[in-house]
Formats: sequence, structure tokens, C-alpha cells
Amino acid sequence: MIHNIDFSTIDLFGRVSALGNHYNKHLYNIDKNFDALVSLIDAQHLFDQFQLLRFSSQPGKEMKLISALIEDRETLLQMLGCYYSLQFLLMNLKALDVLQMNLSTQTSRYDNYQLFLLQTGSDFRLLSGAYMSVLLDLFLPKAERPEFVVCCVGTRVDQDDIDLGVIDKGLKNRKIITKAFGSLNNEMLKNASALHFHLSEHVGRRGYSASIQEYHELLDNEIRDFVILSEMLNAVPIIGHLKLFRQFKGEILDRYFYRPKMDNKYHEGCLRGLLGEIRDLIMMEAPENILNPKRDALRMLKASVFALKTWKGIDRNTTLEVLDVLIKTDLANYENYTRVHQALTFFETFRFLYQLFVVQEEEIYLEENHISDNLQKVALAMGYEDKVFAPAHTQLLIHYQDHQQLARQGVENLMRQITRHLSNITIFTPIIQSFRKRDGDQRKTINVAVEFLHIARFFRGTRFWDDIFKVLDRDDELLDLFLKDFSEFPEARMKALIKIYVRWGRLSPYSLISLITIISRRRSHLIEKDFFGAFLDEILLQTKGTQENISRLCHVLNFAPKMMNDFLSLLNEKQLTKLIHTIDRPVWKPDIINIQQNLTTLIKLYCGSSYYFKRFVHRVFNSYAPYISSLNNQPKFAKIAHGLLRNLDNFETLSLKIEKLGEYYDFEFLRLGIQLMQGTSFDKVNKQFTVFSDNYIQILFDLCREEVVREMDYHAPETRDLLAIFAAGGHARSQAFDDDYDLIILLNSDDNEMLGFANKIILKMNKHIIRRSIMTHYRFADRFKNYVTTFSNLKIFFNNPDENAFIDMSQLLGARMIVGSAHFKTAFEKEIIYPYIFERKQDFIRSLSREIRSRHDYHFDAVVFDIKESPGGLRDLENLLFILKAQYSIVEPISPKLFKILSGRLAAHLNTLNDLKQGYYFLKHVRDLYRLRVSDHDELQLKYLDDIIEPLNKSRGTNFQNAKELHKAILNAMHKNVRRFQKILVPDNSH
Repeated sequence: MIHNIDFSTIDLFGRVSALGNHYNKHLYNIDKNFDALVSLIDAQHLFDQFQLLRFSSQPGKEMKLISALIEDRETLLQMLGCYYSLQFLLMNLKALDVLQMNLSTQTSRYDNYQLFLLQTGSDFRLLSGAYMSVLLDLFLPKAERPEFVVCCVGTRVDQDDIDLGVIDKGLKNRKIITKAFGSLNNEMLKNASALHFHLSEHVGRRGYSASIQEYHELLDNEIRDFVILSEMLNAVPIIGHLKLFRQFKGEILDRYFYRPKMDNKYHEGCLRGLLGEIRDLIMMEAPENILNPKRDALRMLKASVFALKTWKGIDRNTTLEVLDVLIKTDLANYENYTRVHQALTFFETFRFLYQLFVVQEEEIYLEENHISDNLQKVALAMGYEDKVFAPAHTQLLIHYQDHQQLARQGVENLMRQITRHLSNITIFTPIIQSFRKRDGDQRKTINVAVEFLHIARFFRGTRFWDDIFKVLDRDDELLDLFLKDFSEFPEARMKALIKIYVRWGRLSPYSLISLITIISRRRSHLIEKDFFGAFLDEILLQTKGTQENISRLCHVLNFAPKMMNDFLSLLNEKQLTKLIHTIDRPVWKPDIINIQQNLTTLIKLYCGSSYYFKRFVHRVFNSYAPYISSLNNQPKFAKIAHGLLRNLDNFETLSLKIEKLGEYYDFEFLRLGIQLMQGTSFDKVNKQFTVFSDNYIQILFDLCREEVVREMDYHAPETRDLLAIFAAGGHARSQAFDDDYDLIILLNSDDNEMLGFANKIILKMNKHIIRRSIMTHYRFADRFKNYVTTFSNLKIFFNNPDENAFIDMSQLLGARMIVGSAHFKTAFEKEIIYPYIFERKQDFIRSLSREIRSRHDYHFDAVVFDIKESPGGLRDLENLLFILKAQYSIVEPISPKLFKILSGRLAAHLNTLNDLKQGYYFLKHVRDLYRLRVSDHDELQLKYLDDIIEPLNKSRGTNFQNAKELHKAILNAMHKNVRRFQKILVPDNSH
């Protein structure tokens, strides 16, 4: 045996050892059979006919020479496999060397990637095509061979598998073809790459091939799915009868290309399939710890190029070749094509090299051992170098994310243009126009809702209907006709039609939710109709809790959060509960776990919130839907709120600043409401609520003041620290979630011009506060017929008080200044609080005590207890504190600080006072949670108390097991409060 081939000159085994372990089968093949192959060639003096130390430009010729030398089939298959393995390794080493050489030049990295991909793909197709051709000659000799053509329908450069479509003449010779391709498949799997026959398997009745007639039978009447379309559009004949392929192209493929002024329903179906696939991919949120080039970018990039290929009629084979034509001919979209080109070449090269150096799998787990080493190999091969600031693989990962965004940006821009083209050529357009032209009698014979389904049957399996919904959204006549035709059916027929619509859209909840939200937005009066409720019920009924359905709904939230928020706001409690049961279950897809948690939280917010709080949920996420992604990240949510506040000054107009200030208020109200319902500390929530609500009033006052000044051409009077705004009620006590604003506006002047100016400011403030769903109460407005009350008004009134004056006094005594100066506060206490309350405390205390007794008598036999007004409730506690404030001349508002001051004054009752404080904040906590979860009423119903137990227990460290336990604790606290009042007040009254 002659050994005159020395692999040491090219270090074949050494270099291949740096590649992935899957290349060991080729080394084993060479090690086992190469000597025999060389001896065979040498014996026939054919060395000059072979290239065994570099990649051959004529592998088909050389394999045929080998076939001619060997008669034994098994030996021949071994020698051909050995030759293929050698050439396959040489091809890849050549590709790496040329790439490194080109990346060392000043040429664009992306151009070098493209050259690398095109040349390597061409070489691989040359080698694999030659190998399959020689094997088919062996398994199906030409003399016995029926007509067929083998098409490559996958990406040319992919080596992990080869996607094929085999077209034959029908069932007559199917057995022969199936047997031959079965043998081919086995041999390719053993020595080369696995063969996939997805296209033929989708179309043909059996075996590895399908006839043109079978394509007609499957595709003539409907579009089918994206996989068939994309593989067909990528078909390139590599073996067999070109005439058969040309027939296939003429009868099947060409109709998917745009043909001006002709029937384009196949082209439309093709675009709907491709655009649906693109949108589904854009909806997906890539997991942080897993890279998948196909999912992250390649599939959407290729689908967009396929769509453009059929629209523009570009007769090129590879995606990159199509892009080359588009870049040169469609200059208006040059930037988008460039984005797509850069992303496509980057991800295709990354995927190829990772599968070359590491493993032939699609998903790359960043938390695996040795991942940095593996990515470093890929990065260096792609031209990255270690830098002081970051190693090559870190730079690669950063660029991976950058190119994801680049791909999405380019594809989304192109998708809009393709959608516009689709809306111009859709077969629905003439049908819509014909509906408008028909007179009344003719319209009665056509039901729009039914007709749409009938036409859409051809597009079954496609998931893109944005263009149709856009028309429906804009065309009042068509929308009314559609809804009228739906609702005029008898109930049974209507529900049957709804079932069909939901079944039609079940694979694309985005489409169904789009339709529902369009109807609710444009025809809100229908929300309460049976038709609308039946539609929602059917959607939820057909949405089973499968992994795929959960993923689809999560992707809708990720892609269209505002639309999902609008949809959830339409559901009643029963429907929301059903949706929670569907969504809130374990999922195995890491890319949707965070989205699922956010979706579940959002649904629970709608399901477990009072109508009062739901208004804030819907309003906030209607304006700031993208922030739903941070719903379960409270620190980030807080940063967003702070950003909204600080961003106010960046808006140019006062009206816009006021609008954004209101949105800031809503956002903070929602954020803190969520915190309270999740069991955050009651004290912490109250403090934060006070800060933001004070911010709101202070900034609103400044903006409205500036607006009034401008309206007065800057001739407004100066108030010179004579105007102030006080909060009364819950806001004065630094307490959260009151459904009203008790405000006292005071002016220490009788100047009519200044009074008119102040009233204009408050009038504007009032208008904007009401828009926040907050009722504003101005304690003295009815009494003095002005929003603004002067010191003179108060002095005149208190000098001649009526029987209810003590109520006004308690409001002033409990007030907390929000807007104003220290000078004003001093004057207010000196001129109003001390002379009219503290110096007349006995009358004030006597009046408050009578009010307490009167209220106790009124509520003595009440069936439903009122947490605010019943004996021992919040009103009693607040009135007690007013009495003590007056008794000891304390101006501090009701707050933890007041309790601290009173502790020093009532040392003998320190324990009782502490118990009162704890009881007060316990009742207030219960009331706030009830207000957010159930209703903003103070009459608590036993059956709803279960809803607040979990957050109450979590926040207060209690262990209430059920509503009855909590109800008992509330009543017990209120009964004890009454006894505590008496214990504290008796000595005070005797004093």
C-alpha cells in the first residue's frame, strides 16, 4: 500500500480538532478508509485527476471516477463517504482561512460576511449536490429512473441539515422514488448531513416526494401555512429534470408573485402568511440567558425578504442575492435594506461559526460551563479582537443585541410598506366597494359578517389581518354594516357565527383582540349588549391553558400592551377569573416567564380591584402601556414615576405640562395602590402618597397660576405670601387613597383684585383635579360663595358663629398647609386658630362631644357597620384627636408626630393612647384596602372582607384566616376604642 498523501502539510487533524465534536465522524471516516481510497486511486494511476489536499472545484467528477473503480456497493459507499468527509473538512477550513484573510482588510465587515456566506454556501451545495447525485445514480440508475426533480429549499450555507423538496410525476413511480430516497437519506445521515423532506411530507400522500397535481390539490383552494410557502419560494433545482421544475414554477410558484392588474389572491395569501410569521416573531421577547439566531432575527429577516421578492418579482435564489437587487434598485428604502443586510450577514455568520466550532444546535445557553470559551472562538473567527475594555466574546454579545434591534427596526419599517402594498391589492377591496354600491334590497341578500368568513376561508392558517381591521376601524359605514349583520341574526345563529369567528382567529389572539377593541372603541354602546358579551365569553371558552395559548397571549401583551390593557378592561369579574385560571400556570418557555407574570398581575389588578381603583389602572396603562413590563419590578416602577415628575419641565406648553402632571398623579396613585395590595408597609405607603399628592397640588398651583398670569397679560397682582392652600380631611392627616380632596384656600387680604386672581387659579385647579376622578370639596365655598376664603370672612363668621361652626373649626384645626409660606402659617395660627379655637376651647370641645354622642345614638341599632361613622370608628378617633389638640393647644396635624406630642401631655394614659393609635391605623388600613379591592364605600360587607386578608396579614404580621375573623377583629377594635375614648376624655372634661 502506497502512502504518498501527507496531511501534516495542511495539519488536517490538528485543525479539525479545534472544531466541534460533531466533526469527529468525518475524521473517523477518513482515518478508517482513506488509505484504501488512496491505494485504489494510485493503482489506477489517477492521482492527477484528484485534489486531495485542498477543496476540489469538481467533486462530482472525482466521485464519479471513484464509482467507476469499484464494483462492490458497500465498498463504494465507504469510499464515497470517505471522499465526502475529506472534501467537507477541506471546504470548511478553506472558508475559515479566506474569511480571516478578508477580515484583515479595510473592506466592510458585512461585505466580508456576505462573501463568506455566499461562497461557502455555493461550495457546500456543489459538494453535497454532487454527493447526492452520485448516490442517486447508484440507488436509482438513470436507465430505470422516472422523472423527478430535487430542489434545495433551505438556506444554502446550512450544514446541520439539508432541506429538500422532491417533485415527481405522480403515484405511479412513487415506490421506486421513495425507496431510492430512503437509501439516500440513510447514507447522507451516516456520512454527510441529515436530509429533511418537510415540503414533500406536507404536500404528498406518502413517501419523500409529491407531484404537481398534489400541490394543486393542497394549495389551489387555500394558502395553508408559512412553512410550505417559505420553502417553496426558496426552491432551487439541483438534481433531475429541469423541465419538471419549470412546469412546477409556472403552475405553482409564479402565482405567488405579484401580477399587476391580475388576480393576486395567491400573492395576497403569501403575504398574509409571511407577515403573520414576521409579526409573531417580533412579538416574542428573547430570553436574557438564551441566544437563538433563528428566532432572534433570521426567520423574520428572511420572511421579510421573501415577501419583497414576491412583491417586486425578483428572480434570485438566495436571500442575500435578493437583497443585493433591492439595495441597488429601490433606493428609497436603502437604509432599511442596509439594516436588514447587516443583521442578516451578522446572524447567519454567527450561527454558521457557532455550529462549526461548538455544536449544531439552535439554542445557546449563556449560563452553561465554557460558554465564554466557546463564544471566544466564534468572536475571533468573526474578526473581533480582545481589547482592554472587553474581551472579544463580550464585544460579540453586545453586538448580538445591537443587531437584534437593527433587524427589528429594519423589518418593522419594511413590514409597514408591505402592508400598504397588501391593502392596495387585497381581494377584499372590490368586495367592500360592492357592498357600498348595492341598494337596500341587494344588501339584504349579502351578510357582510358571513361573506367575510367565506372569502377568508382561502386564507385559512394565515394570521395577518391588520389591513382589513384598519379599514374597519376607519370606515363607519362598513363597521356599522358588519355589526348590524351580526346582531340581526337570531341568538342561536349569532352565537354559532361567533364560534366560527373565534375558531378562525384562535391561532392569532392578536387578531381577535384587535377586532374586539376596535368595536369597543368605535361603538362603545355595544359593550353592554349580549352580542359583545357572547363574543368575549367565546374567546375565553376557546382559549385553553396550553403552553402555546399562554405564549400567544403573552406575546400580544409584549407587542401591543395598550391593546391588551383595553381588552382586559372590557372583561367582567367572571371572565377575568377564567382568564387567570388559563394564564396562571407553570410554563417551560423561559422567554415568556416574566411577561406571563406581568400579564397575570395585570389581570388580577382588573379582577381584584374596586371600580374606583380600576379607573386608575386603565387610565395609567392607556397612557403608559409599555410600563406594564415593569409591573412586578416596584423599584423600577418607582424610578419611572420619578422620571415622569422630573420630565414635566421638558414639555413646552403649560397645557401639556398640566396634562402630564395629571398622568404623573395617576401613575403614583396606581403604583402605591399596587404596593398596598401587595402587602407593603402601611406607613411607608402613606408617607410616599403624601409626598406625591403634595407635589401634585404644589406644581398644579404653580402651573395654573402661570396660566392665569399669561391670560391677564402679565398684569396679575402679586399675592406677596398672602395666599395659601391647606389640605383638610385625609390628605391633611397624611393618609392615602381618599376619593376626594378637601381643600381650604385662604387669603390674608381683602383686596378684590387679589381675591379675583386667586379664584381664577383655584377654578383652573379644580377643573384639572376633577379629571383625576377626584371630587374636590372646598369647605367654605358654599358659605362664602368663593373658592377662596379671606381671614376677614373667617373672623366675621366666628365672631357670630352658628350651631355648625365647630365643624368648620375642626376642619381648620386639622388642616395642613401644602402651598404657602412659614410667614402665612404663623399668621394663620395667630389670627385664626388661637383666638377662635384654642381660646374658646370649651365651647369647641362641648360641640364635638355632642356630635360624637349624637352619632353614636344614630348608629346604635345599625345592621351594617360603617368603619368611619359607627361608634369607635375613624370619625370618632379623629374627633377625639381634635378635642385633645384643642385641649392642649396643639397645632400639629393628625400624624404620628401628633401622637408623640400627646404622649408627653397624657403620660398617665400612655398605654391607652398607644392602643388608640394602633387601632386607628388598623381601621384606616382596612378601609384603604377595602377601597382599593372592593368599593370606596365605608359600609363594609362581610362577604368581601376575604379579598383584603392576604395583604393585610402580610403588611401587619397578623394571621386572619377568614372574613369572619377579620370582621370580629374590626368590631372588637371599634368597641375597645369607645371605652378608650371614655377613659381619656372623662378626666379632661372634668378639668
